Amino acid sequence: LNADGNKLSKQNHAPALPEGDPRPEIVRALRFLNQDIAQDWQALSMDDLLSQAVANWQPAKIEHSQMAPAEL
Repeated sequence: LNADGNKLSKQNHAPALPEGDPRPEIVRALRFLNQDIAQDWQALSMDDLLSQAVANWQPAKIEHSQMAPAEL
C-alpha cells in the first residue's frame, strides 16, 4: 500500500520495474519478505530464480513491517 492506503498498481500510478534485468528487484522483494535467497542468485536464470523462490517459500518468515507504506 502507498501512503494513501491504495494498493500499488498501474491504475494507482505505481512506478514500473526498471527496464533490463528484473532479478535484483525480485531478490530485493524476497529479502524484504525474509525469504531465503541463493548466494549465487546472479548466476541463475530468471526462471531458476523464480523456481527456487517458489520451492523455498516460507510464509511464516514474513514479519510485519515497521516501515511506513511510503518508505516501501
